[in-house]
Amino acid sequence: MLSTAGEYFVRELGPAEQFRMDAVGPSGERVFFLFVETGGERHWFIAEKQQVAALAELGEHMLAGAEVEFDEDAVLHIQGRLAEPAELGEATFRVGDLRLGLRENEMVSVILESIDDDDESANFIIAPEQLQAASIHAMKIVAAGRPLCPRCAEAINPGEYHQCPEVDPNLN
Repeated sequence: MLSTAGEYFVRELGPAEQFRMDAVGPSGERVFFLFVETGGERHWFIAEKQQVAALAELGEHMLAGAEVEFDEDAVLHIQGRLAEPAELGEATFRVGDLRLGLRENEMVSVILESIDDDDESANFIIAPEQLQAASIHAMKIVAAGRPLCPRCAEAINPGEYHQCPEVDPNLN
């Protein structure tokens, strides 16, 4: 459902049947995204690696801090589905700001705002089990990227010589 508040477009997607935070592509060229399926409709939102990592970490801390109890078997079942290869469809928009909120019924509200259009956002609801499973999966995906240089913390491209600015100050 698309609603307007003045000229502000909000995609009210409702409860999610599926939710994932993932990436496609080879290391160094990966595209990170959030995927949600609601009411039989699929939506992809392009995100930065750091946004996916932050959302995963925030989600885990929020659930733990609120002492939300969830079905561990459901988390394992969802993780099994998340282990299947991801696909990236046509993006609804590129994520700028994102927020999580815990409702009284322990469901989680996710609000995404477009980086390209200040007047567009999407929100949907996920179960704590979906958030927990997606967060675990996302942290694995984020960690599976290019190795970091131990001196400068820059990503090292596989098969390429790394010119570390910490070793050669002339590179700065």
